[in-house]
Amino acid sequence: MSAQNIPDRTRWNGWVALAWILALLAIVGGIAVIATAGFIEVPRLNSVGQTETSTEPNVFIWAIAIGQAVSATMLAAIFSMINSIYQNTCDQLVGMDLSKPDAEQPNTLKNSALRLTSVPATSSLSKTLSTGDMIITFNGQPVTSLENDVVDRIVTGENSITFLTLEGEEKTDTLFLNRTSFHGIQGEADQLRSYKNTDDGLKIVSIHSASQLEGMLHPNYVLLSINDQLALSEMDAAKAVVNGENKIEFINSKGAHRVNFRNMKPGPLHIQFEK
Repeated sequence: MSAQNIPDRTRWNGWVALAWILALLAIVGGIAVIATAGFIEVPRLNSVGQTETSTEPNVFIWAIAIGQAVSATMLAAIFSMINSIYQNTCDQLVGMDLSKPDAEQPNTLKNSALRLTSVPATSSLSKTLSTGDMIITFNGQPVTSLENDVVDRIVTGENSITFLTLEGEEKTDTLFLNRTSFHGIQGEADQLRSYKNTDDGLKIVSIHSASQLEGMLHPNYVLLSINDQLALSEMDAAKAVVNGENKIEFINSKGAHRVNFRNMKPGPLHIQFEK
């Protein structure tokens, strides 16, 4: 997040200080009022019929003074609590880099991989790869094209390939390849999301009332993706939020797969996920 977009965490400190000053004045004023007008002389007849006076608390004055002091203190405490929540939110926003270039890329590119449409039995890689597998990365780089992202990146010696099987198992193998190793194999770019296990996602432990997803998500739900971007971590989920309508994909507590939409703004989700 750029510096000009970071909220000022000290914005309300002056108002909080003023609230506590007023609370202190209310307490001091209450003590002063009680000291000067908190007691009254009440005439009474004694046992011999003579009039005597006794000092008693002025309940009305005491109630006003104490009520004023308590109210001012509670108001200052509420101001402090709200300011603390605001500052925590600012700190979380500072910790997020929502302006990364890859956050501006289309979702279809960020969640794409290479689906193998044909792996001949005669291929030397048929014991490792099968038709329908998804190649996610090759030598540490994302893959969407067999020619450009795989064949052109083959190096002499060991090559690392990470792929997702049809059963949803993610594997990483190290292979000795040459430019003819993928001869006869065909593939095309496809969405990675549909090949992920539905169990993948972030299980919700609790959701704060300040969360923009409060009411839609609940504890024991599993957040799968936001705007088709996999919820692999709390940071990934928060970075996927855009200003406006957002697509939320999740599994409810009954195991049913759901997709809902909600208008949101970028920022912390205020959700505690299971670690």
